[in-house]
Amino acid sequence: MAVRVLRRYSSFSHQRRFYGIEVADPSSPSSSIEAAAAEITGFDFGEPWSPIQTGEKQGVAAIQSPAATNPTKKILRALLEENDERKGKISMDLVDEKLGCFSRRLSDRVVAQVLRQLVDPDLAMAFFQWAGSQVHYNHGTLSYNYLLEVLAKSGRCDHVYGTYNDMLAAGCVPNTYTYGYLLRSLCQAQRFEEARSVFRGMAAQGCSPNVFSYSILIAGLCRGQKVDEAAELLNEMIDGGHQPNVVTYGSLLSGLCKMGKLKEAVDLFSRMVYRGCPPDGVVYNVLIDGFSKKGDMGEAYRLFEEMLEKGCIPTVFTYNSLLSGFSRKGEFGRVQSLFKDMLRQGCVPNIFTFNNLLDGFCKMGDMVEAHRLFLEMRSLGCPPDVVSYNTLIRGMCSKGKPHEAQRLLREMIRSGVGPDIVSYNILIDGYSKSGALDHAIKLFYEIPKSGLEPDAFSYSTIIDCLCRAGKVGAAFVVFKDMIANGSAPDAAVVIPLVIGLCRGERLTESCELFQAMVKFECVPLIPEYNLLMYKLCKAKRSDDVCEIFHELTERGFSPDVEISKVILETLRRSDDKDAAE
Repeated sequence: MAVRVLRRYSSFSHQRRFYGIEVADPSSPSSSIEAAAAEITGFDFGEPWSPIQTGEKQGVAAIQSPAATNPTKKILRALLEENDERKGKISMDLVDEKLGCFSRRLSDRVVAQVLRQLVDPDLAMAFFQWAGSQVHYNHGTLSYNYLLEVLAKSGRCDHVYGTYNDMLAAGCVPNTYTYGYLLRSLCQAQRFEEARSVFRGMAAQGCSPNVFSYSILIAGLCRGQKVDEAAELLNEMIDGGHQPNVVTYGSLLSGLCKMGKLKEAVDLFSRMVYRGCPPDGVVYNVLIDGFSKKGDMGEAYRLFEEMLEKGCIPTVFTYNSLLSGFSRKGEFGRVQSLFKDMLRQGCVPNIFTFNNLLDGFCKMGDMVEAHRLFLEMRSLGCPPDVVSYNTLIRGMCSKGKPHEAQRLLREMIRSGVGPDIVSYNILIDGYSKSGALDHAIKLFYEIPKSGLEPDAFSYSTIIDCLCRAGKVGAAFVVFKDMIANGSAPDAAVVIPLVIGLCRGERLTESCELFQAMVKFECVPLIPEYNLLMYKLCKAKRSDDVCEIFHELTERGFSPDVEISKVILETLRRSDDKDAAE
């Protein structure tokens, strides 16, 4: 029996009662909802790479001093104002015209401070080139690193590599942060061979790889699904005397879990602990999410309990992983219990949390509770998204209420949450299963008006509807439209259409259908093949029989003995004796 969702708002501006528990308002400044999944599993090294945070000896204190602030602000103001006026199209001549008066006040610290504030890579490069052309100034490692940071964050891999080569040509000595930006950029661009080459060449440039360098390359290889290479690199790192940190291990654990290699992930986790590197909440989250997605909720929950024992604080991502896993297993009592525990711990739910709860209520068939939760989401700071609507639409259709589900689709459109093709597919399928074929067909033809394109599921569902409604000709028109749009037919599309066409003696269209199947390498099922061949043989269309027989047998399709006898007899009675042989 579903636990009734209690809503009783207190008089406090940022507190509410949810399931009888005080919950912080997620819209309040003190309790913003995080995009936990991206933050926890991403292992983003962006900020720690910033040279300003490294304690480098190249004038960090001077950059932060008031003396550096004045020219920096003036340069930035001039650059940004000109860039806005030119709508991002700024030239070297314009930069020189605006900044010429600052040429004698440039230093590597000032240039670095300006670059630190710029986000636009084109503007950063224009300023960098202008500064480098000034007589009284030469770029140093610090300014090069800040330009590399801007370029790396904007995905300009070629420019990152080119700037690195310019840096070497200028006689500047690269450091670990230089290589950090370069390695990350190359990995993001899937240029792993070049990343490995740069990594191997670091020592020759006087900068031996350290834990930081290894961690970046291991993370990049894992994101590129090259987990085995990342594991080898970790072993090399340890053999070379470098001690991996929690981020190094976490990157590889994340990669292993995403590839479904949970046994290897557990082994690595054990090695991590054995080598004296205590896991943090991020590492536990990665493992809990991996086991939850696999469906091993026993191990996922055991890790959750261990996480609590070790003093790691679970986040909304931790709870969402468990809620999603228990929901998929149909353990909805655990879902509700865990959700109440989440609230007691002061962990603010987000849209993923509510969608998991909605899914649980719908799968239990408790549409009253699901609808009550749906209505309260907006007031709790999490307005329903397309997944929320689709979940409730699916629940209503599963209860045989497609007309109510369609009202929800209309409300979805009015509220500004644009339905996706899944929204239409769920409803079309719901109408089809309830026998309201005309409503399903009408809704299918509304899809293009909404700016969407039908997918393979849309086509297969509506073709089945049309065939069941006796509109085989219309179904074949939809099939040809499907082929024209590049959607590959499968058995779900072909079976009802073959049966409908053959029963209607529409053999020409049936042959066209089988030719399309051959084109898309969709092997027919024996009953449908037998039905068509029997009809063709009966109509004495030996040419079509021969063509389809050879095309399919060349692709490994083996007809059964009985229909083979019918085909052979038909060909022998025809004038095509060679084909019979």
